[in-house]
Amino acid sequence: MKIHTYLWFVICLLSIQSSYSQVIENIKRDSLQLDTSIHYNVLDNGFSYYLKPLNNVDSGLKLRFIVKVGWKDEKPDETNFAHAIEHLAFRATENFDEGIKSNYKLLKSIEIDANAIGANTNTIWTSYNFDTQADQKEAITTAFLWFKDIADGLMISKRTVEQERGVLIQEYRGGDGNRTNYMNEKSLSHQLFPCHPNLKNFLKHMNQFSSDDLKQFYHEWYRPDQMSIIITGNFEDIDQIEREIISVFSPLKNPDNRLNSHNCDSEYYANSSKFVAVETSFKDSISKVLGNPITMNFFYQNPLSTVELNPQEKFFNAIKDDLFARLLRDRLKNNSRTNNKYSAHFNLSRKVDRNAGLFRLSINSEYDHFQNALKETFSLVNQLHLHGVVKEELELIKKEMLDQLPNGLKDSKDYWLEQIQKYALKDEILPPKKIELTRRYIKDLSAKELNNRIRQTLSLGPKDIALVLPADYNMEIFNEKNLRNIINNSSDKNIGKYKMEAENLSLMSSDEINSFISKGYTKLNSNAEKVIRYRLNNGLKLTFMPSPTEKENGKIFFHGFSKKGAEYFKEQHYYSAVYAPFLIRESGIGSLNNVNLARFFESTESMYLGISPYINLKNSGIKGKVSKAEFEKLLQLIYLFFNKPNQAIIGFDNWKRNQLKYLNRSKNGINDLLDAMANLTEDYSALPYGVEKINTMHKVNPDQSFHIYKEIFGNAEDFEFIFTGDFEIESILPLLDKYLGNLSNLQQSGSAKNTCPTFIPELPEAPLFERIDLPDSYSTENVYYNLKYIRQKDQNNNWKEKLRIQILGKIINRILNDLRTKNKLSLYFYGVAGGYNELMDRYEINLRLVCEPKELDFILQRVKEIISDIKKGNISSDIFELIKNQFREKYSSNILNHPKSELENLFLKNLNDQQIIIAEEVQKFINSLCIEDLTKTANQYLEEESKYELLMAQK
Repeated sequence: MKIHTYLWFVICLLSIQSSYSQVIENIKRDSLQLDTSIHYNVLDNGFSYYLKPLNNVDSGLKLRFIVKVGWKDEKPDETNFAHAIEHLAFRATENFDEGIKSNYKLLKSIEIDANAIGANTNTIWTSYNFDTQADQKEAITTAFLWFKDIADGLMISKRTVEQERGVLIQEYRGGDGNRTNYMNEKSLSHQLFPCHPNLKNFLKHMNQFSSDDLKQFYHEWYRPDQMSIIITGNFEDIDQIEREIISVFSPLKNPDNRLNSHNCDSEYYANSSKFVAVETSFKDSISKVLGNPITMNFFYQNPLSTVELNPQEKFFNAIKDDLFARLLRDRLKNNSRTNNKYSAHFNLSRKVDRNAGLFRLSINSEYDHFQNALKETFSLVNQLHLHGVVKEELELIKKEMLDQLPNGLKDSKDYWLEQIQKYALKDEILPPKKIELTRRYIKDLSAKELNNRIRQTLSLGPKDIALVLPADYNMEIFNEKNLRNIINNSSDKNIGKYKMEAENLSLMSSDEINSFISKGYTKLNSNAEKVIRYRLNNGLKLTFMPSPTEKENGKIFFHGFSKKGAEYFKEQHYYSAVYAPFLIRESGIGSLNNVNLARFFESTESMYLGISPYINLKNSGIKGKVSKAEFEKLLQLIYLFFNKPNQAIIGFDNWKRNQLKYLNRSKNGINDLLDAMANLTEDYSALPYGVEKINTMHKVNPDQSFHIYKEIFGNAEDFEFIFTGDFEIESILPLLDKYLGNLSNLQQSGSAKNTCPTFIPELPEAPLFERIDLPDSYSTENVYYNLKYIRQKDQNNNWKEKLRIQILGKIINRILNDLRTKNKLSLYFYGVAGGYNELMDRYEINLRLVCEPKELDFILQRVKEIISDIKKGNISSDIFELIKNQFREKYSSNILNHPKSELENLFLKNLNDQQIIIAEEVQKFINSLCIEDLTKTANQYLEEESKYELLMAQK
């Protein structure tokens, strides 16, 4: 950085006198439009700022520098330019020669983690982020200086563009595993919607665009009348910050040219309806098994979307649209649950600027079942059009929406950032007490008003149709006329009103609940402070550590576990064991099948994401978080999962099909690299992430899965339950006795009698290198590389050793980041992490990266040199101190004293007799660490005889 410029800048800002009055007070505001607690101003050059002071939050500020330029503003020969400029903000700028995130000395001096600085680009705007841990003048001044550089001081030259060109291409290639689906979606969007680029020749364009063209785009769009600063948090001196903003950004000048910004909404709504079809070829085995799936998209436009409304009317219409989308979404979801040949989804579309009354109905179906999928789906749409919403249904949807609103005007920095961005960039109102206004409108909204909005939208049918079809599709079937005929023929005017299923989502009947009797319990001695222990009469142990916190008020964290895992069964039954809980979830528990179990979770306030047991190599159990109000429901759920699981065979086929669907959506080369390294190193600590999952699914025997599941979860005496959070022991102990005290201890037989593991994976001898081919579902020029150092635990197995390994991994990661920044390398997906693999009882340092083949040799040579330098003690003191600061925050008392951390601490203590981590001791240890300590650790673990390498590339 240019130190003299920076120091001069700081001195000038800190010496500014109070002559800058609070001009904000002279600005007339519409009280409905903008909350008066927000300090708002527009400078003479059009630059605006929003400052929202919050008192009841932790110290620190969230700063956002917003430039109103995104994909919608790019001409065809400017595709990805807004994103490219965002990248260049992290290269050298006028006042940060090394790039702001690479200036470790500066970051250390202002106590900022590099991860607190970032950026993102979307259709409408580009946002640059800078978060501080305190209202620290030097940090804020640094943020403003960086924002000022972004505004008019970026170094856009042939050299800097060439440095970043390959990185941008790698980011685009990041989804190579799912490239076909991605390109299909982008092609449809380009053909249907204005402002969506044509990516057909994207790579050619990215390889050829000139730095002069990018610079011209930068000077055209990066202008003060397109810029805003938003700051939320706990201000110490808001007047001083206002003065700094005015001083720094007032001198910015607007160019003479007038902007030609697109109104994507108007352009789309002015277009006539369209029918678009994209052909795709399914080469991989997953798509073939799924019956060559097709995707049909139908876009509905509310005809009043183009009518000029005042801001409040727009906001209320948006609420009605949200309710409508949720309502039809749920009807379709309930219908799809009973048919795994297709699924239908309905949501507000994100394809235009402000989502004004545009909806997307998407149907994913097997090729041979598409007509039935269309008829059933549009029959439900027609039913809603004719009869509208059912009163009880509306109340449920309202409750869901109301429950998701913050409770009152919460002092949340993220909440206010989001709301101010919506106001500044999407013209959404931000009146005082907006949440109360929203809540009142939702409560008062009548079924008649909502039905009018729904009928307006559905009355004309879908405006646009967009299909993704197999290459050999039948044109006589998949044409617009035929599809619209099928849709119209599904519109039965005699269809009755929608009937909500009178489902009993109770887990147990009142008679069953009343049949439970108290079994009694015994208090046990405890060897840990603030920990209280009991044993129920069936042998199940209870451990309590009440730890209420303000952020987790009314929440109880729990983890019930057994020390028996998949290793206690034969190796050939491993996958039958670890997948068993998934089969049970798909088969149901007690009187609830999988559909009703899913509906039960959705009906809860604290378990809506679902809770279910797990089995891994070393242990089994169930864990999560629940509200005090739903604690008894949780115990009923646990009782049924343990004592009354349904036969695994019931949900076996459905489970396999859902797994294949998920894989088809989430293919990614990194996942397959992880799986391959796990196979190479006999690592059973995680289930497969990629296409390897298909091979493991074939090894599952549902009958064996059920047998293993019953052997583990059918023996209560093997389990211990730990509870932390906000509760009183005397209040929950009787409930635990009632439900967990009645869990069974089944008669063990066969392998269940084993008290020692029968399946013990062995780490192969190192060094070891292996090259494998990419799966057949990928078409990419990239290569995937994984380097892992592994060492089995020894007498040094304690939290201090684990911490040293973690810090070492972070240091290597930071140096690798510098390698990418300071060299012309196309690295985007890369990372290094160190830690202790609890399930495999070994220390690991893991490096992964994706790169172009031509760069691989150079990168591997540099990685080798980096490791050699670290082992010699050549570690930058600035990097070392920066990483130590990260770990001070990671292991602060706020983090370690959180109920979730305390739960994990107690679990590892009771499972493996590991030391309890105490915040004060960790902080003292981190402070004591020096470079010599990490050098010793590096020489101990980064050895050739601990080295495993994997290269994955095209055949």
